[in-house]
Amino acid sequence: MHRPGEMRDRSIDIVVPEEFGNAMIGMKAGSELRVELRMESLHDGILVSADIDGTAAGECGRCLIDIEQAVQVEIQELFAYSSDEAFEYEVHEDTIDLEPVIRDAVVLS
Repeated sequence: MHRPGEMRDRSIDIVVPEEFGNAMIGMKAGSELRVELRMESLHDGILVSADIDGTAAGECGRCLIDIEQAVQVEIQELFAYSSDEAFEYEVHEDTIDLEPVIRDAVVLS
């Protein structure tokens, strides 16, 4: 994907490798996230847009019963080709690491 304007769409299911969230609710290890992904090649990097769906589980802080809550998050991040750019994420050896982007978006939702 090095030609500007090139685009790829993917649907992927991700198994959460380790628990993340806060003390009350989060994604449990082994739960699944559905990611509808679009990658667009630009001159300075790859623009990643995604819709993420899953189910968070936890415990009500007031009545202490187990709860589940649907998680629906949209993300859009630019992965820069060059480390000289002022971007948080980079393309490394023609790959992008989506784990930190997805984890941060889900935890903050």
